[in-house]
Amino acid sequence: MSEITVLVTGAGAPGIAGTVYSLWQNYDGRHFRIVGTDMKDDVIGRFLCDAFYTIPPVAERSEYLARLLEVCAVERVAILIPQNTAELEVLAEELPAFEDLGVKLLLAGVKGIKSANNKYELLRVAQRLGVAAGNFALARSFDSFLEAAKSFGWPHKRVVAKLPVSNGMRGLRIIDEGLDELSLFLMEKPTAVFVKMDYFRALFDRGLAELVVCGFLPGDEYSVDIFRNKEVSVILPRKRLAIRSGISFDTVFEQNRDIINFSATLSEELELVNCFGFQFKLDEEGAPVLLECNPRVQGTMVASLFANQNIIYHGIKNLLGEQIKVPETDWNARFMRYWGGVGINEKGSIWV
Repeated sequence: MSEITVLVTGAGAPGIAGTVYSLWQNYDGRHFRIVGTDMKDDVIGRFLCDAFYTIPPVAERSEYLARLLEVCAVERVAILIPQNTAELEVLAEELPAFEDLGVKLLLAGVKGIKSANNKYELLRVAQRLGVAAGNFALARSFDSFLEAAKSFGWPHKRVVAKLPVSNGMRGLRIIDEGLDELSLFLMEKPTAVFVKMDYFRALFDRGLAELVVCGFLPGDEYSVDIFRNKEVSVILPRKRLAIRSGISFDTVFEQNRDIINFSATLSEELELVNCFGFQFKLDEEGAPVLLECNPRVQGTMVASLFANQNIIYHGIKNLLGEQIKVPETDWNARFMRYWGGVGINEKGSIWV
C-alpha cells in the first residue's frame, strides 16, 4: 500500500497520542505520514507527528481556513482528522474547499452535525425519539435558569449546568447547595466542578447568553465509541471507572443493550457516519440517560483498538471507499491511562 498523508488537528489535545497510535496500529499494515496542527506552538503532539504547523484559532475563521488549506496543499494531505469540537461546523460548511484539494474530512456527517454538536438540540431530538434524555431546559436569563433548577429539585437536589456547545468539561458545573466550601478549599484541587447557585447569578449579570440546566444523574458514566456507514455499524459502550479533567483514565467495555439501542436510534436520525461517540449516565434506577454527542474522534477512542475494533481506522477506510471487515468485539477489554511524558534534548525526543 502507498503512503497516505493524514492531518490531525488539535495536536495539543489529550487524545492526540491515542489517535496517532490508532493510525500506527492499523490492521492493514498501512503507512501513514502524520501532520499535526494546533493554535499553540509548544504542544506535545508535535513530537509524535512527522510534521507540525501552527494555525490560527477557529474563531478567526478566515485566517484559520486559509492556513489549514495552505498546509493541506503544501503537505498533499489526503485525509484530515479534526479533534476539536469548535472546528466541526466550520469544516462541514467549508467541505467543498477541501474537496477541491483532494482532501477527505473525517467528519461524522454534515446534515446532523449542528444538532449533534449542540447539547440542548441533541436532547430535544432524543426526547422526540423516545431516547431517555432526563430533565433539561434552556435558560437565557438567571430567572429562567433558577426556575428550571427549582423544577428539577434544587435546592434539595443537585442540578447540572452546561454550555450548549463546549469541549470536554469546559462550561460544566454541578450546583450543590449542601457544598462545604471550606472542605472543598482544603481538600480538593481547584479543578472541582461543584458550585452554589450564586455563582451563576454573577455569570448572567456579566453577560452569559444561555445555559442548559439538567437534573443530576448519580450513576455510572459511559462513553460510546461508534463507527457507522451504510453497511456496517459498530457500537461500543464503555464504563468510565475513573475520570480526570474530563478524560477517561480507566474504562472497561460493557455490552449494555439499552445504550447500544439508544445510540443506534440517534445515529440513524442524525445521519451520523464514520467515527463519533455519545455519552450516557445512569439515573437513580440504573437506567441510561443521554448526556451529549461527540461528532468527532473521541479523546479515548484508542481504547476500541484493544476491544479488537480500530474505530478510527474503520473511518479512514470508509473515506477511502475500502471494504471494512468487522472482527468480533472483545468485550473484556480495558484501557487504563498513566502519567507519561516526553523528554527533549539535543539528541531528539523520547517518550516515557
